[in-house]
Amino acid sequence: MAIKSNNAEELNCTICGAMSFMEYSFSDLNLYRCPNCDHCFSDLKGNFEEYDSEYFNVSHANWFNNPNIALFETYNKSITNFKPDASVIDIGCGRGDFLKFLRKKNHRLSLTGIDLYENSPVEGVHFLHADIFSADLNRQFDVVVNTAVIEHVADVQKFTRRLYELCSPNGLVIITTVNDRGIIYGISRLLHRFGCTMPLERLYNRHHLNHFNVSSLSHLLHINELSVKKILFHNFPLSAVDSPVQSPIFNAIFRSGVWGIFMLSRLMRSTYFQTVVCHKK
Repeated sequence: MAIKSNNAEELNCTICGAMSFMEYSFSDLNLYRCPNCDHCFSDLKGNFEEYDSEYFNVSHANWFNNPNIALFETYNKSITNFKPDASVIDIGCGRGDFLKFLRKKNHRLSLTGIDLYENSPVEGVHFLHADIFSADLNRQFDVVVNTAVIEHVADVQKFTRRLYELCSPNGLVIITTVNDRGIIYGISRLLHRFGCTMPLERLYNRHHLNHFNVSSLSHLLHINELSVKKILFHNFPLSAVDSPVQSPIFNAIFRSGVWGIFMLSRLMRSTYFQTVVCHKK
């Protein structure tokens, strides 16, 4: 598990343990790539990012103010097709947007959310302000959901095992995370070779510790006895994109470029995000 930089050129992979080699070095982190499972992970030069109210309301306000409703609809279909009255837990639920969405869609669902962020009470949703590793939930759930959280976790083996433990026998685990072999990453690597480092540094920002692709995520799930039923390739709402410069003209050009990349990535099934629906063995 890479946490803080030790200036080593080699580190053990956070998924398979194989010796991994430094791929890039930025001012605040080093990036490593595993030759065995192709996983990429960060070794920070400093402390972890704090996930407090400022993270949601200031630093990443644009992201959280534009929730991915299309993804929520996809989740809802998978859940209701599996079990219309399922018990659902959202691990790292943030401000609870997905659970509030589900509550409006289906009152038969039993909904629980857990996060380090403290949520206000919502009728029909049980929010827990706790760490998933130390919380004593004392039960299992039909569906365990994890949306854009696993990439923030240092010990992905321990985290994935916790998802497995919380899932009922024959239940579902649904994970959405990045796809670092997507087109937008490839373009950013190419730009980096020509001296334009900003896009790659933004993609590998220090708040993401593990940078999954289809191969490495599948490997992690297989190790932890989760059988992949289907993989969905998608992006996030264009309205949620944060522009690096506060200029209306630049912002318009930037968003147009991102829109073009998103369209191409969807056609080639090489998107920024991947969602994996798993069955507990």
